[in-house]
Formats: sequence, structure tokens, C-alpha cells
Amino acid sequence: KVQAVLSNLDGKRYTVIHDVLVETEPGHTAQIDHVVFSVHGIFVIETKNYSGQIYGRESEPSWTQKFPRASHRFQNPIRQNQGHIRKLAAGLGIPSTSFHSIVAFGRHATLKVDTRTPVMYIDQLPGYIRQYQAVLFSTTQIGQWSQALNQVKGTTSRAKRREHVGGIRQRPRTRR
Repeated sequence: KVQAVLSNLDGKRYTVIHDVLVETEPGHTAQIDHVVFSVHGIFVIETKNYSGQIYGRESEPSWTQKFPRASHRFQNPIRQNQGHIRKLAAGLGIPSTSFHSIVAFGRHATLKVDTRTPVMYIDQLPGYIRQYQAVLFSTTQIGQWSQALNQVKGTTSRAKRREHVGGIRQRPRTRR
């Protein structure tokens, strides 16, 4: 769904890279859902395919997904994305202030969040990204950085991806 929505961005102005696995420390990886490179900044998008009511605040370590008879806690996606941005900034040699963090949910969720960081629905992504007009980078820089990230993505083995997913499945889940 997100790939389809982001394909509405002009391919001459925006370079979109999906599903990048990066090593955060030896033996640990993080999966970055979507990165959009443009002369207006670099947008890092964490997506959640959750339903129910979503409650959370910027500073809380976890958020809550509520249903009429159950609730489930999950890692604060803003904090998760901040880690992705730190890793990308360090790896590409770009100031972290040049990145824009976005968290996007599908329309099956009802968002009841209190944040400064943009938390929106997937279909709102292109409009939000297009609103940035200040030129921060050259097209040459964007090309170099997106190519470097694509190379990282291209060298990630299937075994590494399976290992990453296995690590996620082994993490304890908090339920209420």
C-alpha cells in the first residue's frame, strides 16, 4: 500500500527506497520501511499496519493499540524511527537535521496520539512530503546518497533478512 501511494511522487524529484535492513550493532539489525530522498530533505517513514484505537505520546517508550475487549502495547514508532535516522545520518554522513521523521498508519486505525512528529495515515504521505519546498541538497548529493543506500540494500542477504525477522519474533510482547 505504501509503495503504491509513494509511487504518486514525481520520480524526477523524489527517489524512494523501500525495506532497507541496516546493522545497528554487531549481531543486531533494524529494518527501515521507506526512505524518500529529495532536494527538500530525506523522509524516513515508519509504517504500522494496525487497527483499533492507537494511543501514544512522543516521549512514551511504548504506545497502546486498543480494542473493545483487549489492548496491546508496542514500541513507540517515533523512537524507533529516530534510531533509524541516527543510523542513516551516521552511515551516509548527513546531518540528522536534514531528515524528516514520519509515522504512517493504515485507515483501519483510529489515531489518538499527542506528538510533534508527524503521525498520519498512509494516503496523506505524498501531500505531506510535497509541502516541503526549501532546497537543502543538490540533485548530485541525492543521487549519491540514494545510490549508497541502494547498495547497502542490495548487499543484504536473504539469510540476514530471515535472521532479522527471527529476532523480532523472539522478542517478548507486552499484552494487557
